[in-house]
Amino acid sequence: MGDLYISFRRNKLDDFAWEAPQPINSLNSSADEFGPWGFEEEGTDKLTFFFNSNRPGGLGGFDIYSSILLADGTFSTPALVQELNSSANDTFPVVRRDGLEMFLISNRTTAGTVGGLDVWVSTRASTSAPWSTPVNLGPTINSTAAEGRPAISFDGTYMIFHSNRPGGSGGNDLYETRRRRLRSLIEAVSHFVRLHYLDFLNREPDEGGWAFWSAQILQCDGDAQCVDRKRLDVSRAFFYSGEFIARDARLAADLRGTRTYNEAFVEWCYRTYLQREPDSEGFNFWVGKLNSRLPSTDADYTEMIRAFIISAEYQARLAR
Repeated sequence: MGDLYISFRRNKLDDFAWEAPQPINSLNSSADEFGPWGFEEEGTDKLTFFFNSNRPGGLGGFDIYSSILLADGTFSTPALVQELNSSANDTFPVVRRDGLEMFLISNRTTAGTVGGLDVWVSTRASTSAPWSTPVNLGPTINSTAAEGRPAISFDGTYMIFHSNRPGGSGGNDLYETRRRRLRSLIEAVSHFVRLHYLDFLNREPDEGGWAFWSAQILQCDGDAQCVDRKRLDVSRAFFYSGEFIARDARLAADLRGTRTYNEAFVEWCYRTYLQREPDSEGFNFWVGKLNSRLPSTDADYTEMIRAFIISAEYQARLAR
């Protein structure tokens, strides 16, 4: 069976000073463990260790677990990261330097799957918040072949992964994908609000409205959880505004909670946030999710708005 090992060195500048690897007995089991990734929270001594295992007690196949490095040099009992896992294989967790974004490899078959093993992404508002449901990075990154073992750069602007897709040198080849550097908070908020005016109201923002909605988010002073809540508040306000509702009679307030409203709501989530018509699989998935809790509530719509806001497809628009 595959086990996790660890090696130490006394001088981090000496590449030839590594000691003999030792098994991490507190993390290993009679099943397989692999895919380790450590995340050290900036400004603290807290190291969270992520890995995957097919030990009993998971959701099926390989699942992602986390453990904390304790003061005595041992690791805490591994905990299943429930929100990241599925009944399929979920492997190779890779966390961005700030701890707010994770990439993983999964062969789950939920909405968005491109091939067998794809690269998926999950985000969270803060390092103490739960991870979002992973979202497939789509056909720009994934193929109908198998992708694996992602690695993110220090600044989060490019990722390397391997794939056995056609067009390579044979077997698994390395590929690289890049994205723009994240904007400053003020620039990002300003861009976020402007897109809402363009996407929902088909017009440039008036100065007063732009300043008002931007201020709603900027008052958080960079607190990630507060920013996440305020962005949802702003987005929901545009979705429920009379100016936007006038575009489609099915969005009338007195229809909210019904199947008719839910279908319109999902259509407009695709049109506004992703700037495209919904694919049938995605449409049926999200409508079914809303209709499973009729009458749908404001909390259900807010949950879906958040899913679209943090989706890789929408984040790519924000980065442009």
